[in-house]
Amino acid sequence: MEQFEDAEKIVSAFFRLKDCLRRYRQTASGIDRKFIILGSLREYETTHGRPVTMTEIARTTGIALPNVSRMLAPLEREGYIVRRKNGRTVSVVTTVRAEEELQKQWLVLLQEINETLGPLDEGTKQSFLDGLNCIVEGFEGIIKKRREKANA
Repeated sequence: MEQFEDAEKIVSAFFRLKDCLRRYRQTASGIDRKFIILGSLREYETTHGRPVTMTEIARTTGIALPNVSRMLAPLEREGYIVRRKNGRTVSVVTTVRAEEELQKQWLVLLQEINETLGPLDEGTKQSFLDGLNCIVEGFEGIIKKRREKANA
């Protein structure tokens, strides 16, 4: 079906990227794994203007709430996160120590991404970024509509 040719290419690239990210995480050291988790928590805080809740982590990852709690325990013991309870809601907040760790690891990630972008000229980089942002925003809109429909 010619009408879906571009969409099929994008889906294929997304699956390759997802697999690449999975393999990247598998080759990361313990500190790098912390960076990925802490970076995800920090990105959520930045995007939503509030910390993520334990329930949201469980829902989006598909991991049972007790397992999420168990997985976050080492980060809490090491002082990278704190849990804040407000009624029945428990939020996960990154600490100053987490911010320091993120800053240390951020440079490594930027260097690796810069290396992968090296062969591209500035126009191609900008077109890629614009297109990627457009696709992500489109999917975020679809997800929002699905959630609203499910909650209606």
